[in-house]
Amino acid sequence: MRKCAFWFFIGATFVLTLGGALSVEHWIRVQEINEAVHLKVDINDVNNVASSLRANIWDVNSSAPNLPVNINAVNTSTSPLNVKIYDANSSIYDGQLKTEIYDVNSSTPPLNVKIYDVNYFRVTTVGTWTNVAQNAVSEGTAVSLGGYTKATLFIDCALTSETAHTGTSFHIEVSPSETGDTDWYTLQPILGPIGTANSEAIMNNPLAAGSTTATVAASTTGLYDDDGVRFIYIKDGTIANSEMVLLVSHSANTSVTWLDGTANTHIQNTLMYDIARRDVVTIPKGIKRFRVNVDNTYDSDGSGVDVRTSYILER
Repeated sequence: MRKCAFWFFIGATFVLTLGGALSVEHWIRVQEINEAVHLKVDINDVNNVASSLRANIWDVNSSAPNLPVNINAVNTSTSPLNVKIYDANSSIYDGQLKTEIYDVNSSTPPLNVKIYDVNYFRVTTVGTWTNVAQNAVSEGTAVSLGGYTKATLFIDCALTSETAHTGTSFHIEVSPSETGDTDWYTLQPILGPIGTANSEAIMNNPLAAGSTTATVAASTTGLYDDDGVRFIYIKDGTIANSEMVLLVSHSANTSVTWLDGTANTHIQNTLMYDIARRDVVTIPKGIKRFRVNVDNTYDSDGSGVDVRTSYILER
C-alpha cells in the first residue's frame, strides 16, 4: 500500500487550475490511500463564501488512469454540494467510490457522501433473438448471480410458421452451486406458445423505424381480427432486428396497428406472426446460477420458434 499527501495554500486572488481566481483563502488536501482502491478528497472552505470551488483529481497510478473527481460548492452558505464522480473502470472499486466533504462553518459535522456506480446495484442484459428448430432442444447459457441477490428473467417466444403447434416447453433451471452441471433443478416449466399462426407480409417499402401501422395485402384473419390486444412478432430477415409489438387494432385486409413504434426498419415482405407470448419469472434469493432450456420436442411435428431471454440482476 502506498500513501501520499499534498498540501496547497492558496492566497487572495491567486489564479488556479482549480477553477479561476479566488478571493478568499482555501486549504485543499488531496490524499491518495492505497492506489486503485480509494481516492479521498477533503475540501475546507474557511470563509464559506466561494461561489464556485472545483477540484479535479487524477489517479495516474491506478489501472483506471482517467478518474476525475469534480466537486462544486454551488451555494456554500446553505451547505449544498454537487458531487460527480466518473470512473472508466469502476469494477476495480467493486462499484463503491467514497468522497468526504467538510464545511467548517456548517452546524453539522463533516458530511460523508457515498456515491455508487449504478451498475453496482443493477445490471440489465437484453438478449438477442435465436431460432429453435422444430423438434430441437436449446441449452441456455448459465448466468451467475455473483454478488447479486435477486434476478428477474424475461422470456419472449413466437411461432415462425403456419404449422399447428401444441406448445414449446421452457425449463427454467436454478443451481445452488457456482460451477458444475450436477446441481440443476427445475424452478418452473412454461408451456407456450400454442396454436396455428397466421403470417402476414408487410407491404410498406420499407416499414420505417418508429412505425405503428403496417399495410398488408392479404386477409387479416387468424388472431389479427380477434377482440383484445395481443403480441405479434415481426420476423426480420436479420433475426437480431426482429421484434414483438402489441397489436391493438386492424383494418380488414388493409392494415394492422400496434401500440408503440417499431425499434427497427423492416423491408417489404417481412413476415408478421400472430402467435407470440412474453413471460416474467423471478429467481429466488440465494440461487447461485440460472439458465433457460428450450424444449421444442414437446410437439414432434409442430413449428419452429424464435426465442429471446433477458434478465436483470440486483443487489
